[in-house]
Amino acid sequence: MSRTVHVVGAGLAGLSTALAATQRGARVQIYEGATQAGGRCRSFFDDKLDRQIDNGNHLVLTGNTSVQRYLKRAGAPDALVAAPKADFPFADVKTGERWTVRMNDGPIPWWPFAQDRRPKRVGLAQMAGAGRILFAGPNDTIGGLVKAKGLALTRFWEPMSYAVMNLPPAEASAQLMRATALEAWRDGRLARPMFAPNGLGPALVDPAVKALEAASSPVRFGEVLKEVERADGRISAL
Repeated sequence: MSRTVHVVGAGLAGLSTALAATQRGARVQIYEGATQAGGRCRSFFDDKLDRQIDNGNHLVLTGNTSVQRYLKRAGAPDALVAAPKADFPFADVKTGERWTVRMNDGPIPWWPFAQDRRPKRVGLAQMAGAGRILFAGPNDTIGGLVKAKGLALTRFWEPMSYAVMNLPPAEASAQLMRATALEAWRDGRLARPMFAPNGLGPALVDPAVKALEAASSPVRFGEVLKEVERADGRISAL
């Protein structure tokens, strides 16, 4: 590949695109309006708290193969560490109740049938609506498809929807949730949460920036895109 690839924005999507392009032999120009890469996913030192803070945490699971490819391209395949089990502790601040959703290992997800493994006071019949996700159409939302109410909504679908897609069930795509379910939620070995022991920046951002610098494609910080010029139906200038 001999073309120059122009990437606008050095968030995780931009960094991932740039890494993939350089791996294919392209010359890459990356423009970022801010003074740091990562977008919402970054780490910064807070003077008042006197400690490093992670901003933009999202749920990453052992089955998320795209994240693993990204880390490998960035030269940091071991930057995230997996939890020993697919256990997800919850706390209801209004009632004081606590419980843990515990997914079982193995290709048959039987955990919803065990009362001590599913959300507290959510019945099996309420969990059964999850099966509708497998038949999601392109315009289906999670809320419109599963029609969950009460505790099934607040203790299962809302946390999962926000964690995976940063959107409420009424707006989140059911097809994207199906992809997540097939990739990770179907087996506890694929659904173990992954953590960044040294922070999101050192794990997900800094290695990618360094890899791009090594590939002679450094991020150009402080470059704000103001206009896109077109000619003959194509973008001719930024």
